[in-house]
Amino acid sequence: MTATEHEARAWLELILLPKISLRARLAWLREFGSPGAVLAQSAARLREVNKEGRSLQGLADERSVADALNWIRSSGGKWAVLGDDLYPPALVEHLAEPPLAVFMRGDSQLLDLPAIAIIGGPHPTRPAGDRARTFAYDLAGNGWLVAAGLSGGIGGLALHGALAAAGPLAVIGSSAAWRGIKLGEEVAGRGVVVSEYPPGASSAAGGGYALRHRLLACFAEACVFVEAERRCESLQLAALAGDIGRDVMAVPADPANESGRGCNQLLGEGARLVENSSDILAAL
Repeated sequence: MTATEHEARAWLELILLPKISLRARLAWLREFGSPGAVLAQSAARLREVNKEGRSLQGLADERSVADALNWIRSSGGKWAVLGDDLYPPALVEHLAEPPLAVFMRGDSQLLDLPAIAIIGGPHPTRPAGDRARTFAYDLAGNGWLVAAGLSGGIGGLALHGALAAAGPLAVIGSSAAWRGIKLGEEVAGRGVVVSEYPPGASSAAGGGYALRHRLLACFAEACVFVEAERRCESLQLAALAGDIGRDVMAVPADPANESGRGCNQLLGEGARLVENSSDILAAL
């Protein structure tokens, strides 16, 4: 995004408003046309558009805004606000409430490639971890952009596997998740890291798994669940992916393996059964 400092600050203040829903912020942006105009409205005028209206002046944490501005100026990262040419069209196409902006580090042109998400739990068994790495390596080697959450577990192992063949897409769900993850630096060096919230913000802006999942569902043409428990947060992604017409695939697990029962549940609900990279590529 190319913007004056005043415009950039207004966008960041709107993005980092605490305890204001995205729905309200989008409604105000549609009504008043720009973040600066939104921030200048009275509480009463804002309430006419959405009941969450209140005085917004000074509501965003100044340190968070300053930290985000510093990242934009100094890190080589990119950001695109809703309506920009760089803004990923899949988010507008598939989300009723698309993010106000996306923040990217690395090669943003990779987002034009067809992507497939590799999903699973945070504590995989060794066979599942090996399988995630292999799937990612094979898919990346066949021209697919491998997407995963920037975290430990299956997602992190998939990113490692993909890096051996090509640059992957790592998605994170909060400002705090940008910090202190060496894998994120590796991905940014060869692939791309994407979030709805900027790194460097002092507040823990974002919504964690929920925001990460909705971005993955939009970017990926299919989601492959390698291993997940029944209560695994990652299973929420299957519902999101199905709602927007994405393929959902799952690796079957031994019924005695509690770590994989979530995958068996997905298969019972209609997910496509896959056992190896060839199965995934054939399905795609």
